[in-house]
Amino acid sequence: RDRFTLLSRRMTERSAETGEHYIARNMQDFYILFKKAIGGGVITGFTVMLKFLCAHLSVVGIPYGIAASLNYCVSFLAIHFFGFTLATKQPAMTASTLAEKMHYTEKNDSLHSICDEIIHLVRSQMIAVLGNMIAVVMMTILLCSLYEYSFHSGFISNEKAIHTIESLSFFGMTTIYAIFTGILLFSSSIIAGYIDNWFVYHQLEDALGSSSRMKFILGKLGALKFSAFCKQNITGIVSNVSLGIMLGFTPVLSAFLNLPLDVRHITLSSGALAASVFQLGADSFKLNGFWFAILGLIA
Repeated sequence: RDRFTLLSRRMTERSAETGEHYIARNMQDFYILFKKAIGGGVITGFTVMLKFLCAHLSVVGIPYGIAASLNYCVSFLAIHFFGFTLATKQPAMTASTLAEKMHYTEKNDSLHSICDEIIHLVRSQMIAVLGNMIAVVMMTILLCSLYEYSFHSGFISNEKAIHTIESLSFFGMTTIYAIFTGILLFSSSIIAGYIDNWFVYHQLEDALGSSSRMKFILGKLGALKFSAFCKQNITGIVSNVSLGIMLGFTPVLSAFLNLPLDVRHITLSSGALAASVFQLGADSFKLNGFWFAILGLIA
């Protein structure tokens, strides 16, 4: 029990270092975060279209899980390496930052600092969500327009559009799926924290930088740069890849086990709703399901 407590605390401390980058504390930080969220939404727009493409090609079972996982992994890694932000990944990282600060509640001014931190977290989250949703909706509409102009047909069918809108309804399983997706996000942060702690504990940065084999392949300077790259990006790579695999294979495993489970990602769902509305046109606003889907996204 003591070892588990020490390990979990160390993992939290390591993840907290990454979480600091997701918190904006002044107007300049908010502006930078909003721009990063716009970039994340643009990339997610392509992710939405590729997800529909997999469904359009009637890929099912394990091949669908592999294709969906690759789609998510490439998208999340692109967002990471371009320095963009995906709002739904923020809580998994910022929670560790908040937890790390809560270790010092004995101090008189600690409660005030924690309250201020919570306010900054909520504001940062709202800015990131807003930027992601604006960008993914606009990018999805643009891509659908380009496809329709090029091939003179809709990217998805009317039946698929209606089914997508209905699947996002607040009165369906959307809230449950969103909670389950939150568990997957938390799990990916735990996996990333563990691997990052393992990387530091075994001093792999020094080992890679001083490895004779790495020096032979990359050169002395190249080996040092590679080791620094691994230290800086190991958390992001592991968290994004693990999350992509879990998001991609969850529908496949749930169907195989006959379990009513699916994932709901607000940025991806916003893009899917935008594509569906574009396909149906103004008639979509007459559907009760459309407004129920809006409530589902808010939830």
